[in-house]
Amino acid sequence: IESKKGDILIELENNKSIIVECKDSAGYSSKKTIDEINDAIQNRKASFGIFLFAKRDEMPRELCPIKITDKYLITYYDEDNLYFSYRIARLFVLRNRENTEDKVNFEKISSELSTIEDNFKNIDSIQTKVTTIINSGEYIRENIKLLRDRIDGSVIKIKNALGEKFEEEVSSSLKK
Repeated sequence: IESKKGDILIELENNKSIIVECKDSAGYSSKKTIDEINDAIQNRKASFGIFLFAKRDEMPRELCPIKITDKYLITYYDEDNLYFSYRIARLFVLRNRENTEDKVNFEKISSELSTIEDNFKNIDSIQTKVTTIINSGEYIRENIKLLRDRIDGSVIKIKNALGEKFEEEVSSSLKK
């Protein structure tokens, strides 16, 4: 038996549903991703789809970090992406779905959707910089520890050298 596409089906109070397709794979092109979420929506008779990659680097670059349309949303699991994705999907599914108003509504909100996509891109860029800063901090911390260990080693060598000389002086003064 071939299973239907669509890993999680969320039924809402208006008898409409959201399908969530989850992937932990880097082998997806933009076309394959979009085709698969559209198939999942159709197979499960859902009103909206969320295609959720496990990690950012699995997403096709041109869709990253988020792609929002009036039928589906594509993003990855990390940060608050799932939280916002569900909220956006829910807005689409619970809105008045008369065909004439549908197009008008989407035109009215498309600039806000673009703003959301831009803000996700900014978050993504900032997160990348934060990761770089954290990695740099860890590198600096490790190298400071290494330098402290080297200084400690040098102090021990000096102590040992002075200790040997001190012991020689004490021995020679006792022999006199």
